[in-house]
Amino acid sequence: MLPRQNRLTKRKDYQKVLCSKESWKSEGFLIKKKSLPANRCPRLGIIVSTKVSKSAVKRNLIKRRLREIVKDILPKLPFYDIAIIALPPSVGLSFAQTKKEIIVLLNKSKILPI
Repeated sequence: MLPRQNRLTKRKDYQKVLCSKESWKSEGFLIKKKSLPANRCPRLGIIVSTKVSKSAVKRNLIKRRLREIVKDILPKLPFYDIAIIALPPSVGLSFAQTKKEIIVLLNKSKILPI
């Protein structure tokens, strides 16, 4: 579990991020970001809808994997609100493939310094 200060928790926070025009897409994931003032902590939200899989077990597996990946890179993240949205092809990805896709997306979006 991510620390509370690093999570998007309110609906209005998610809406602000999702309405931003900055987004990057890979085969299994979509990342959206919104800038924050310099004194704020980076916050993340993970969205895995029933369109990805009808099985709650599979959706929760994707969420657990994403949280674990984000835990490792959280100290390196700059001041952004970030939403990671899972797409249907993410169900078939292994942990290593998921981690690779997320890191590539964060590098492409210039969120994660290379």
